[in-house]
Amino acid sequence: MKVVAVQMRDGSEPLQVIYTVVAFKSPAAPPCVLAERATATGNFQKVTKSLIDKLPHSNDRRTFMLQQYAFHVLVKDQIVFLAMVDKNLNCPKTMPFSFLDTLSEIFFALQSSYQISLQNLGKMMDQVLTIQMQRYAGDSTLHRIDLVKTEMQE
Repeated sequence: MKVVAVQMRDGSEPLQVIYTVVAFKSPAAPPCVLAERATATGNFQKVTKSLIDKLPHSNDRRTFMLQQYAFHVLVKDQIVFLAMVDKNLNCPKTMPFSFLDTLSEIFFALQSSYQISLQNLGKMMDQVLTIQMQRYAGDSTLHRIDLVKTEMQE
């Protein structure tokens, strides 16, 4: 079987998240990974742990470049949402943060609805990560929305 790269009508590519993680980061304790998913093998856990350790405790949104990868990070209320993608990926600039915003919205909606421990919430997020990674990799509607957002910002 041959792997074929997906390409959108505008020549860009859908978001292919290689690795994503949701972690709790408190000033009083080391970061704790709640959920994670990968579509490839590698030392992602080690690299992301190092990145998460260096993040501020305040709400933040930033991107780190390391070798051929871009690590997009959203920190909200002591929860870290991270997505690792190929830095040469030709997708709208807003797409990785749109993905992280979606994860954040789902996480906090589940947290307020179920009032459960972070560990149990992490177990629920395992499935969410898989579903959202697949959704963003193949949904051309999400892709077009992010293209419009990018054009509006430029």
